[in-house]
Amino acid sequence: MKKKDVVGIDVSKLTIDVYVQLSQVHAIFNNDEKGFKQLVRWIKKNTSCQME
Repeated sequence: MKKKDVVGIDVSKLTIDVYVQLSQVHAIFNNDEKGFKQLVRWIKKNTSCQME
């Protein structure tokens, strides 16, 4: 059976709080354009998600 990555994201006014279930990693990013770009790079690094 193939396991799927589950990414939990909590967005607040100042931050984006992210957790990846399979690798059990957690990170917090600023809720702005720079933080979003960091979030996308972090998800690509910590999951098997195919993002463009």
